[in-house]
Amino acid sequence: MAHNGTRAGIPNAPAAPTATIPFPAIPTTAPCKQHPDWYTHEESSSSQARQDIADARLGCAACPAAKKCLLWALANPDLTTVGIWASTTPYQRTVLRNRLVNRLGRNWVDVVQLKEKAKAERRAADRVDPPSVHHQALNDLHIQVTGRPLPWQPRRPVSAELAQAHREVLAQALRPQGVAA
Repeated sequence: MAHNGTRAGIPNAPAAPTATIPFPAIPTTAPCKQHPDWYTHEESSSSQARQDIADARLGCAACPAAKKCLLWALANPDLTTVGIWASTTPYQRTVLRNRLVNRLGRNWVDVVQLKEKAKAERRAADRVDPPSVHHQALNDLHIQVTGRPLPWQPRRPVSAELAQAHREVLAQALRPQGVAA
């Protein structure tokens, strides 16, 4: 059986991808690279094949690339007719593809890609820098004085009014207890 690429001896990414989902970057320490013989079996009644398939599934379960590997395997049915890919057998991948077509339509690959892109954009937008030591100290003082934390707004420019409010909070915190302004 001829294949365009190999994943340590088994079918892998083609030279020119047939689907728009890229082949995942699989770590060199991944079990599929260390033990390729585990991943080449069809469903079988031999005890060695069953053990290898179980080992392959355990290896995939711990792999950080498993989700992307599964998406690639589902999007490339002609290249994944044999073996274990992301803990799935060829039959399981066929069932999953049919479910995706029923749920998302024939262009399910495009739909999945758009969802993944939107998810990545949301994750990037949700990232904020943690407060600096200066901001954390100011927040601690504000809690001591007012009993509530400052509203955290990362990368907010400091206006003259806000700077004055910070100075007042600091001045109040630095005053000895019981001394009025």
